[in-house]
Amino acid sequence: ALRGGNIADAKRRYTALVAADGTNLDARLGLATSLARGGEVPAAVKEYRKALEIDPQNSTALTALLVLADARTLPALESDLRSMLSRFPESAPLHFALGNALSTQSRWTEAQQSYFDAWRLETDNADYAFNLAVSLDQLRQVRLAQDYYQKALALAGRNSAQLDRKQVERRLNELRAA
Repeated sequence: ALRGGNIADAKRRYTALVAADGTNLDARLGLATSLARGGEVPAAVKEYRKALEIDPQNSTALTALLVLADARTLPALESDLRSMLSRFPESAPLHFALGNALSTQSRWTEAQQSYFDAWRLETDNADYAFNLAVSLDQLRQVRLAQDYYQKALALAGRNSAQLDRKQVERRLNELRAA
């Protein structure tokens, strides 16, 4: 129903699944997604947070919360992420999500630290290397930014990454020319 665009039916079905088993992560994520697509953002956020209680490292829920966050909800999201990190300090996805929340607010020094922590925990993730490079770039740490842009490019060929290779190569060339 969700894939077919029947949001109301998907919401009804996922609600029934969650009622039957509140710990069913797929049902929580499906309900949250159907709520978000139906414009019920506060309810969707609530369901994504419940999904994170089941799986604190769930990248779907973390990404969705960042996408749905606005200026009013970012402080609460940041607080939630910091709280989860206190329980799961070795979670690279949580560090990455915190970095994204901080970079959205242009808090580059803090974002850089969070991205570094994510990278330290998962040095084979191109997206972590890329976001670390961007934060270093924003902080005018050109040499380090170049190193991490290069690492991101090298890793992007080995695993699925969200980065745009041409954009990264263009930025690397700009930094080298400067």
